Amino acid sequence: MKVRYGKNALCLLLMGVIFISGCGKREEVTGGEELGLDTIAAEIEEPEGQENQETKIETSSNQGSKADIEMPAETDYEQIYGKVLEEFYALIASDGDGSVTVEGEGGVGEAIRSNREDDNFSVVGYAIEDFSGDGIPELVIGDAVYRNKIYTMFTCTDGEPRCILESYHRSRYSWMGGNEFFYEGSGGAIYTIFAHYTLSPDGRTFLCQEYYFSHETDETFEEIGFYHNTFGEMELGASTRLSSEDEFRQLGEELSGKIQQIELIPFSEYKS
Repeated sequence: MKVRYGKNALCLLLMGVIFISGCGKREEVTGGEELGLDTIAAEIEEPEGQENQETKIETSSNQGSKADIEMPAETDYEQIYGKVLEEFYALIASDGDGSVTVEGEGGVGEAIRSNREDDNFSVVGYAIEDFSGDGIPELVIGDAVYRNKIYTMFTCTDGEPRCILESYHRSRYSWMGGNEFFYEGSGGAIYTIFAHYTLSPDGRTFLCQEYYFSHETDETFEEIGFYHNTFGEMELGASTRLSSEDEFRQLGEELSGKIQQIELIPFSEYKS
């Protein structure tokens, strides 16, 4: 009986050990698998909003690269000056009868009213060209026959056309090449002006370089003097008197000899 009891006790003891060992292993494996999955999930799970933030940063970065690559669209100066051209086209079509008024129309109005031989659209022309040298072209409207008289000039300021010159028969401008211009004016038999101007780099202002004029020397009008300055006003006290009328005429001829033609497109070829 003792031996049988001992064997049974031993078997029970062994079975208990095996059972306990088996349960322990199962718990260890099961627990390990659950712990491993939780750990991996915790490592790969992103904080709330992080994915969106990273996406936004990447998108922003891509947009920045695109902006660096894309070049700004070129300004269409023909479109900017198109309104001015339309207005002058309408002025020419009116024959200067006063029904159409345009800023800077002085010289054009005189030209079409005095024209008796050709179609008005043939005697007035235009050119869009950079005269100031700043890369922004100006609009010139002038004599399309001889191409040596400028009736008016516009520049582009903040995307809008702006009139900077208006000529008349007795107060007219011509081009001498580059940003240089010749001016000739007359206020009657006594007052004659020759001048040399340059167009400022921004295309907005004409800067006087040489200014020659005739003027009475005193209130008696008995003597006419000829003068020179560089500020562009008929002021005797601040000007240098030339030696003679011959010198005055010679200096004027030297300036006018530098006049160049502008390749103007006649309004007869203009298309809206």
